[in-house]
Amino acid sequence: MKCLDSTFCIDLVRGSKEAATKASELSAAGERLAIPAPALTEFLVGAFHQGGSRLTQALEFVSELEALDVTEAISATPTGP
Repeated sequence: MKCLDSTFCIDLVRGSKEAATKASELSAAGERLAIPAPALTEFLVGAFHQGGSRLTQALEFVSELEALDVTEAISATPTGP
């Protein structure tokens, strides 16, 4: 599973070639894609403010993502090497 951040999602919906390439690579590799609930909120708030086709694209994109709940235990778990 790959966890996306709001910046990647924004870049993808805005048509960034780099983000589109990375998204295609992840899809071709069969990766499940997820987004933490706070990043999902940040991404959708911006899309709602823009409205129109940008909102439609954003909603279609996130419908294919797994939204990850953030709990106190998850937040307190260290990550990295």
